[in-house]
Amino acid sequence: MKMQKTSTGGGYHVWHGEQGNGEQANRGLVYMLYLNTLPPEANGETEFLYQQRRVNPVENTMVVWPAAFTHAHRGNPVYGDNHKYIVTGWFYYE
Repeated sequence: MKMQKTSTGGGYHVWHGEQGNGEQANRGLVYMLYLNTLPPEANGETEFLYQQRRVNPVENTMVVWPAAFTHAHRGNPVYGDNHKYIVTGWFYYE
């Protein structure tokens, strides 16, 4: 589990999945909890490529998705004088 603060223009804007090599190979599910709400004009959504879905940052909203390539996603940039706060982590399988 890790906590993140995303400032203006920040975030990881590259499409990616959460499974990979080594320790990442055992990731089964991803979770993300938004700790604050951003106004729509601040952007900062989490966007899912194949599902064609954008999730707006709303306080106490948790998003859970498969870690596989089927759920490639990215964090869109935060605009204005805003910050996005999240807690994120992974469920692993043996």
